[in-house]
Amino acid sequence: MLKASFLTLMCFAATLVFGQASSDLVIDDFKTGPTGNSVAGTSGMPTNTQTGSMLGGSRETVLHICGTDKCGPLENPFTQTGSAQVLTNKGALVVSAGYKVQPRLEIYYRNIPQQSANLSSKYDQFQIVFDGLDHEVDLAITLYSPDKKNDGHTGSVCKVLPSDRPFVLSFPFSRFPVPEHLKATSNIALVFQTTGAGGLDFAITSIRGAKGSRTGVPVVNCAP
Repeated sequence: MLKASFLTLMCFAATLVFGQASSDLVIDDFKTGPTGNSVAGTSGMPTNTQTGSMLGGSRETVLHICGTDKCGPLENPFTQTGSAQVLTNKGALVVSAGYKVQPRLEIYYRNIPQQSANLSSKYDQFQIVFDGLDHEVDLAITLYSPDKKNDGHTGSVCKVLPSDRPFVLSFPFSRFPVPEHLKATSNIALVFQTTGAGGLDFAITSIRGAKGSRTGVPVVNCAP
């Protein structure tokens, strides 16, 4: 379970203000678009769309409770709940899954404005700020654009190791095999998939396009 408290989260957010470049592209800081009650379930894929100041004006969250749309007896044997909730008063998206639940969280940002579509012109990486992560996850990021190369999309997967302390994940653009889609990005999809036997808790407080390293905060790279 997560050991980092929301008090830690708020202190860390203050630290980030010091280390964060003013030229960063804020994709989402989770300060707008609350989910209200948590998007939760014991089976299926609870879905919620929020609007606000995030890039493109909307955020869709899809929480797959199990690997299939309807959990089988081996996937959630104790009928436990998985949930995702955007807490705008904390500036965080919090995911929590019960015993032996193996959730997958998908986040979609669509209709990226033209002035922000050429990601590679100013930035060289995505930076995802975690308040904490209690199990290893695979983070897949897929970019879509009008360019027809590779059927209009490119993607890469990054292994993220657990930590009970806040950290920044650097996801370099060089990981994407078709860089053309960084020049006119229309949609961004992030998928967080647990790689363990079940049970997952984490919170993210920011998703950004950035260039170079942050100062004053722990930055981690994709694990081998």
